[in-house]
Amino acid sequence: MPSLVVLRIDNMPAGNSTRAWQPEMVDELEKRWSRTLSWEEYSPLCERMTELRTQLRRERGVKGPRMFCRHCNEVHEMELGPVTIRSVLFALKKRGLLTEAELNAMDVEWRRYRSKHRLDGGGRRRVEQIAAANSHSPSSLESRDEN
Repeated sequence: MPSLVVLRIDNMPAGNSTRAWQPEMVDELEKRWSRTLSWEEYSPLCERMTELRTQLRRERGVKGPRMFCRHCNEVHEMELGPVTIRSVLFALKKRGLLTEAELNAMDVEWRRYRSKHRLDGGGRRRVEQIAAANSHSPSSLESRDEN
């Protein structure tokens, strides 16, 4: 009986293109995380995890996952988005540093805090809200009145 042969052109281990958390990232997260972190302190932690993931992927030659674009009918390489606070919480749960109950409580607390302070998933102010606030500055309102 003939065996099935799979040829990988990119020489990349299967699954690495879509893997968000590399083992080194989880080790680093475990070293830097503390139960006493405030939500403001999670943002730099997420930025560090995103930087580390980018560095590891570059060093290993791991390309982004590929996607089909229905607008141009071409296949493109995607960039993974930044590491979010919820992603950190789920990684902590997977590592056994949070229980299911703790994860659920922190997730609800984070969603409330995020909504109240109008933050993105990484704990930074949302760009579109900053842009909208800038569009309502006195100078922009004056230029609209002139038109």
